[in-house]
This record gives sequence, C-alpha cells and structure tokens, in this order.
Amino acid sequence: MEVADALRIPLEPAQVREALGDLALVRASIDNCESLVRLAGGEYTLRLTVPLGALRAHYAIRAHVADATRLPRHDGQSGDVDAQTLSFKARGEGVGSLRGQIAVALIPDADGASTWIEYTVWATLSGPLAGLPARQIENSLRE
Repeated sequence: MEVADALRIPLEPAQVREALGDLALVRASIDNCESLVRLAGGEYTLRLTVPLGALRAHYAIRAHVADATRLPRHDGQSGDVDAQTLSFKARGEGVGSLRGQIAVALIPDADGASTWIEYTVWATLSGPLAGLPARQIENSLRE
C-alpha cells in the first residue's frame, strides 16, 4: 500500500526542521501517541493506540532513520525533492502488523514564509489488518 500527501505549515523550513527535532512537540502532534522515545543510533520507539474500527489496538512501533531518497513533488511543480526516510515495524497485539517506510521532504513555499511537508508512506500489512478496507488503512496512515 502506498499513501502520498502534503501538508502546508505556516513556518519557515528552518523552524519546521527544528520542530521535527523536538520529541515532545512531535509526540503531541501524533494522535493517540502514548510514548515516543529516541534511542541510540537514530532509532525511535513509539506506542500508539490506533482506532481502526473494531480493531482498536495498542501498537508498539520501532523506527529508524534510513537513507536519504528522492520524492516526486506533489505541489504541481516538476522534478523531485530530497527526502529523509524512516523505516518502521509496528505490531499490534492480536490485530496484525505493519512494516514499511516513510519518506518526508520539506519544501519552502515561494515566499519562504511557509513550508510544505510532502510525504509518502509505503506499508505492508499482515494479520487481521490486511483484511480491512484499503480506504480505512489509508486514512489511518495519513493521520
């Protein structure tokens, strides 16, 4: 499954980059995030409660910073942009698991006063999660 989208943040790219380094702020911006911990070597652990219909469950997620990559632009402009990639594995007790990657690019607006966060999520699902409607999974991945 692949999900791609973009969000506009009314801050300069340097401010957005700094905010993404603030774990307390990142944790507060993730719906249903119970914990977010930075480990050595660019690894992170998260604990989320994700409501997916009847499969509302607690997920233990392990992620690490992977290589830089290129993403196609979603703002109508031609060309690709530099992106940072995170690889992740998520397990939910009795509901299945996900594994995949998230590529994130920060693109300044034409005026430089705001930033587009463009992202693409690639995920493979297993267990009961794989039986849910694709639209329901896509909506959860966007959040």
